[in-house]
Parts: sequence; C-alpha cells; structure tokens
Amino acid sequence: MASSTRLERRRFPRIPVSLSLVGHIDDRPFPCRARELSEDAMIVEGLDPALDAGTFIQLDLFIPGSARPVWAVAESAPLRGGKQQLLSFCILLDSDRDALRAFVDRRRRPRRAECVRLGSVEIVRPEAQPPTMN
Repeated sequence: MASSTRLERRRFPRIPVSLSLVGHIDDRPFPCRARELSEDAMIVEGLDPALDAGTFIQLDLFIPGSARPVWAVAESAPLRGGKQQLLSFCILLDSDRDALRAFVDRRRRPRRAECVRLGSVEIVRPEAQPPTMN
C-alpha cells in the first residue's frame, strides 16, 4: 500500500540511471551518484547519511550528451535504510528542466531490436524482441 501511495505522488516518469553529480552542502562538495531520475526529482547515493530532511543542496548533475552540467537546488528527504536520499528540485532553470525531460524521454523510448551473430553464437539485447527468422 505504501508503494502505491508513493507512486501516486510522482508527477513525472522516473528512470533508473547511474549518473555522476556533485552535491554542495554548506560549501562542501559531496561527489555522489543518481540512481533514479525524473524531471522533478532524483534518488541519490553518496550524500552525507546524517543529512536532515529539508536540507537544501546545490547540485551539478552530469547528463550524457549535454555540453554542460544541469544546475539545480534540491530539497532532501532521507529514504529508508539511510543510504539514499530523495532530492526534489526546488530551483531549476527551464533550459535545465528541458534537458532533463529530453534525457528521460530518450531513455524511455523503446529501442529497435538488435541482434549480433558470430558463427553459431547469437546475442539479442535483453529488452529487445528476437528477430524473426525467414
């Protein structure tokens, strides 16, 4: 039941990622990793585990394909277990929100089927459907 309540609060689709970012808290940098991302929030690992809920964090998020990092200010909410934080974006330029939206949309789009054959070995990308043999 708790998970369905949590899903209802999400306004935007969230994708699994492994992206580098730097969180700045009281002028101290904390290199960490984003594990889930949407255009209004993310889940990160590597921030100070004693971080209080409601702490504001300046973020530099590095998105593949972007020439510069996305800059944002986010508010923290610790998740169960204490190793991850939910960061909800409070301040985000429209251009950075557009970059996040485009990245999430690209990652959510279905990929075309890919199959590689070498001799008798055939490898099909796991999320793809195997090609039909004629």
